[in-house]
Amino acid sequence: MADGGIPIGKLIGTMLKAVKLDDQCKMGILEEQWATAVGKVISAHTRPGILTNKNLTIFVDSSPWLSELHRIQKELLAKLQTTFGRDKILSIRLQLDPGKP
Repeated sequence: MADGGIPIGKLIGTMLKAVKLDDQCKMGILEEQWATAVGKVISAHTRPGILTNKNLTIFVDSSPWLSELHRIQKELLAKLQTTFGRDKILSIRLQLDPGKP
C-alpha cells in the first residue's frame, strides 16, 4: 500500500498461520463441502481427517472402501483439487477411520 500499511486480508492470513488456525479453518471448509467435493456415495463412507502441509488424510469406514478408493485415488485427488484448489491440497492419504467423530 502507498501509505506503508498492510492489506487486511494479508494481515488476517498471517495471524491465522501464527496461531495455527489456518489449517483448522481449511478443515472446517473441507467438512462443510465434503459431500459436494467427493460425491454423496463416497462421502457416505469417508470423512476428511487431518490436513498438514497440504497433505490431506482421508478417513475411510471399511477395508473394502479403502481398497476401492486406493484404486481411484488420482481421480479423488483431482476432484478435491478442483473444489478446493490445487494449491490447497497437494496429496491425499487414505486410512481406516480410527473412530467416528
